Amino acid sequence: MATKKAIQDLYQMKSEGKKVTWLTAYDFPTAQFAQKAGLDMLLVGDSLAAIALQFNSTVEDILEQNEDLEDANAIFAGQILIIRINLVTPVPTEEGAAGEAEETPASDPGTIATLTPAP
Repeated sequence: MATKKAIQDLYQMKSEGKKVTWLTAYDFPTAQFAQKAGLDMLLVGDSLAAIALQFNSTVEDILEQNEDLEDANAIFAGQILIIRINLVTPVPTEEGAAGEAEETPASDPGTIATLTPAP
């Protein structure tokens, strides 16, 4: 098992030209395995921002939906969160984008807009 390293240790390794091994572990068993394997640096867990990005949500909305969660940095593995999905567009849209000449279906809340070719 590797010894714990401080930031000074990482700077020293870099100055000596040594390679540093890093791993992000999203669960406890992976973190245990990585620690026993002797990795130099281990990032454990996930951030609320990463979760919001994954589900096209926002940190603010997740905090609002989970009233018992006061700090966005105080989440832990196994915690149950209420996450409303698809609140934001994953890729910014532009007004007047290419394809403007195509017919765009109307979309009301609660409906699914699809483009179906005319017979």
